[in-house]
Amino acid sequence: MASTFAATAPIDRSPAGERRVDAAFLVVAAFLAVEPLVRALVWWRLDDLRASYFLRTDVVWLALATLGLLGASTLGRGYERVRRHGWLVPLGCLWAAAAVLSSANALMPQLAGERSLRWVLMLAFALSLLAAVRARPERAFTLLLGWSLGLCGYAAVLVAFVLVDPVRPGVDWVTHIPGVANVRHLGFEAMTVALVGSLYRPAAAHRVWTGALLLAGAVGWTLLFWSGGRGSFLAAGAALVAVAVLGRSDRRRRFVELVCLMLAGFAIATVHTPSGPSFGAWRTIGATSVAPASGAPEAGDVSSGRLDMWREAAAAVAAHPWLGIGEAHAPLRLETARGFAQPHNLFLQAALAWGVVGGAAFVIAIAYSLWRAARRVSGSDLGSPAAAGFAVAVALAANALIDGTLFHPRPVTLFLIGLCLALGSSRSAGEAGPAGRAQPSAGFD
Repeated sequence: MASTFAATAPIDRSPAGERRVDAAFLVVAAFLAVEPLVRALVWWRLDDLRASYFLRTDVVWLALATLGLLGASTLGRGYERVRRHGWLVPLGCLWAAAAVLSSANALMPQLAGERSLRWVLMLAFALSLLAAVRARPERAFTLLLGWSLGLCGYAAVLVAFVLVDPVRPGVDWVTHIPGVANVRHLGFEAMTVALVGSLYRPAAAHRVWTGALLLAGAVGWTLLFWSGGRGSFLAAGAALVAVAVLGRSDRRRRFVELVCLMLAGFAIATVHTPSGPSFGAWRTIGATSVAPASGAPEAGDVSSGRLDMWREAAAAVAAHPWLGIGEAHAPLRLETARGFAQPHNLFLQAALAWGVVGGAAFVIAIAYSLWRAARRVSGSDLGSPAAAGFAVAVALAANALIDGTLFHPRPVTLFLIGLCLALGSSRSAGEAGPAGRAQPSAGFD
């Protein structure tokens, strides 16, 4: 039934259908541009509980709105792409069965079921987005520009916060800066925009957009260095190496621009560093020693408590190998994960949530998608939207090995958008800019 629907439901290419798809991309771009600013202001002025609820639900509404605008035909065409790789559908069914059984046996079935169902929603969002990008690759420009400008708006609020609301006694900025539940989340987000601003270059005739992207890249590197995110910095480096190895053209120019943006970001980040061992440009590059132990993992342990968390998580997986403990249940079952939402490792996160079999299906699907994206990006221009999307996806996946990047809703959304751009957008710099139309590209085939 699903395959018949997909095969007989072509994308609506009428003027009204094209306008609807363009509207969906504007919704996603507007979300990426405005949501960080709104999130920062909400977090700053409301109590943490209400702000946390706002942060948990925003991407769900984004996915539903996008799916509503793109329509069933686009989702069906995206499913058809997956169905061509025959073993992916049984793999997805295996994960779904594991998710249902794991949720039914979890301490809080409703929580585990809702979080697992969110993955289904985000998959539908990604498949629809991929089909629409493939139909008109120049739509990537709108997403990448909105994505870049969004962090610039957030940075303005953060600067105002630093200037007018200094650290109060007893308040730790690790969990009390605008718009993020933890400063490491700022590192995730800054990392993605740093990569987009450093790599993506639209049509040469539109220099204003190139300038905006360069500004966003500098802002991204500044916030990444300021946040002290060592893992995000290493993940960004791994992504840049992967793109440089796979890509082609103007490597020297891109390298010079990248170095200039990174140095500018590093210099600006050193102007202000909050007290404590968790922040700062020098911490980001590992050039400062860790503060003496004071009982807190962040202060006395280079791994920030991860090794103890990984040992306990591995023991929990061994004790519940088939069904796991349920999605989002790590803080309920692991002593070392109290105060954290997940075990800071994608493999342990998946195995804990859905058992070894379901977790393996989840990780294999991610790895295969990245491999297909790498094959497609091979030989592409370094300034293309496909290369920028691939860099973002690789960086977030790499960071998920030591953090909760592919657990929290917003970085998951950014990962899926980056993957869609890598699989479906233009492989040539300048072809998918604000002027002109690019030809449909070969993606997840």
